[in-house]
Amino acid sequence: MRHAFLLLLLAGCASADVGKMSDLDLCYTARVDEDNKSKAESEIQRRKVDCQKYSAQIQKMWDEEQRAGVTGGGIGDATPKQGGGMLNKGY
Repeated sequence: MRHAFLLLLLAGCASADVGKMSDLDLCYTARVDEDNKSKAESEIQRRKVDCQKYSAQIQKMWDEEQRAGVTGGGIGDATPKQGGGMLNKGY
């Protein structure tokens, strides 16, 4: 269910209500959704959320969306900005 909401968010909902997002979804939005990045980052600071603890989950969500073809672009266009990914895994 969380992924369905996130897919709708990334599909074009430019006025996301970051105040109602879970911490995980908020951190994910701040990393991959350029349209809502600043609002998400502001909410992260307000809540004092440590997004590092969600890094593995965020990477998994992003990988799933790439396999499903939800987020477009090449390498680096929408990748989570914490690093990780294929380059650090030795692929």
